[in-house]
Amino acid sequence: MNINEIKNAIKNSVFNRENNELSIPITKLSDSLMKYVYYYIHNGIFSRIGNISTETMPKFVAPFQRDYKPWDIKRKIAFVENVILGHRTTISLYSFKNDKSDCFLLDGQHRLYAILEFIEGDFKLFDNLYTFEELKENRVINSAQGIINLKIYTFNQMEEVIDFYVQINKDVTHSPEDIEKALNYVHQ
Repeated sequence: MNINEIKNAIKNSVFNRENNELSIPITKLSDSLMKYVYYYIHNGIFSRIGNISTETMPKFVAPFQRDYKPWDIKRKIAFVENVILGHRTTISLYSFKNDKSDCFLLDGQHRLYAILEFIEGDFKLFDNLYTFEELKENRVINSAQGIINLKIYTFNQMEEVIDFYVQINKDVTHSPEDIEKALNYVHQ
């Protein structure tokens, strides 16, 4: 591939599309995510699910996503500790240009579940000593630590969503069966 072909590939990439991006502190994630998104998009996204939690997550996950197989506790702890220590993670959502009343999770299901489970008290961090509430009360985490980047992509139709999803996951994190599930969804 020559330089001009690379430039053309970038220009025509499924990733080169309209999106809104914002950063949310972990301390505000479960109770304020919808407020941040509503304010940012100005169109009432998430009104159908209310505040996000592990209980409401299934309503929020795109129907073509691979089946959720939770990370083991060691992986969840390592990931959430990294976020609190300063690693920024990105969660991707999508909505449709003509109907922003619904928004779905496009990428980051495992990461978001791990963060929400920690917030809800399902596990402790830092040598199994501290809950979310204890770290928050002791000001170990505040609005400056544990930043989650949120990207909200806007698509015209489901085929574009599937193309995007396949492109970010094929030969990277998803099995051929997971990719096939997404590709078949568009033909249902």
